[in-house]
Amino acid sequence: MKQMYVLVATFLCCSMSLLAQRPENVYAIQALQGNEKAVSTASKKSAPAISLSSSLSASRSCADCYTVDFQFRGDSMLKIYDYSWIWKRTYQYNQYIANYRGYWNFEIECMNFMHYADTTWGDMAYWDGFTVSRSKKFECDTACGSNCTNFHNQFVAMPKNGIGGSKTDLYAVAYDGYNESFFPERHCNITLNQDDSICGLYLTLNAYTYKSIKCGDSFAGAFEYGDYYYVTIKGYLNGILTDTVVYYLADYRNSTAYVVDDWNWVNLQDLGTVDSLAFELTTSDVGQYGPNTPMYFCMDEIKVGCQSCASTDNKHDTFPTPGYPSSKADIQELKIKVSPNPASSVLTVQTETGSNISILSKNGNYAKKLKTNATSIEVSVNDLHPGMYIIYCENNGRTASTTFIKK
Repeated sequence: MKQMYVLVATFLCCSMSLLAQRPENVYAIQALQGNEKAVSTASKKSAPAISLSSSLSASRSCADCYTVDFQFRGDSMLKIYDYSWIWKRTYQYNQYIANYRGYWNFEIECMNFMHYADTTWGDMAYWDGFTVSRSKKFECDTACGSNCTNFHNQFVAMPKNGIGGSKTDLYAVAYDGYNESFFPERHCNITLNQDDSICGLYLTLNAYTYKSIKCGDSFAGAFEYGDYYYVTIKGYLNGILTDTVVYYLADYRNSTAYVVDDWNWVNLQDLGTVDSLAFELTTSDVGQYGPNTPMYFCMDEIKVGCQSCASTDNKHDTFPTPGYPSSKADIQELKIKVSPNPASSVLTVQTETGSNISILSKNGNYAKKLKTNATSIEVSVNDLHPGMYIIYCENNGRTASTTFIKK
């Protein structure tokens, strides 16, 4: 009987290690354990009708041009992990907040940031959405080594400080912990108190994600040729998508690679007038149970309503891409062909065996994902709404794409 208990315990541990791709994702573990304290899946799938809100700065009317710089009183911060200060409600979850199913949004200037926390499964178990951080000086460089590789570095921006440069300068940290099994939508959302245009904002990586991408860790391998990590910023007005801006925080698809380690400006004027923003992270390193890359980014100084906006900063420190072939001639170009086009019920896709295929709507949302086991496969499109779709193909770092019309 004792041997049976050992076998069961071993099975559970192995299963949980497979499900929990990263230590910050606790939902799969708790679902397996059947923790009695856990909130039911059904309740997690239901977004609250309203959200608890807290103001981190003095209430003010919206100016024609204002900057959200995340500065607020120090007594709203909590010291954590010896070197970092974060918003004190980052991990807070009590009965009052439970009435709002874990949501505690916060307001700075004229923008409202979504935040979700759940510690019903143990102290500091889970949060996602946005929080605010300030890190003390720490020894974190861009070289691969043992420093700044810990989960504790999730709140530390690679530039060490906010865009202002001082040790007391605050910035936002976002965790895109979206899991469609538990949430109907992502939590990295921002709403404006009034409709306005977004000039742009500054983005960078936290130390935890930077080190995982460049150096690898126990959950993810270091990026190689063909890998990428980017944030998609979507603008909405009255629930309708206005436009989308994509910014690569790491790109290994060329002979030289880069991983963002400083504050870079991203112009968002193409979004037009909006009342809300949504942020989504995408990585090429995905396992069976979700992303292997830590899904974080840092943000500072969102400029709203301003007319003079600099263009997006695409200057990065580059280095030779690991695994890049000595000559592009060594790579056979990946090709993709679809027919018929337009298609009403079945689409035939011709490409290389073993290719990963994604079908995306014109808004960039995934409609289907599949893997080829032959050079030609048939894909049912009966369930797709009429319109134009992008079909994207990837095989060993090589990519190809085309479009088709669903009648």
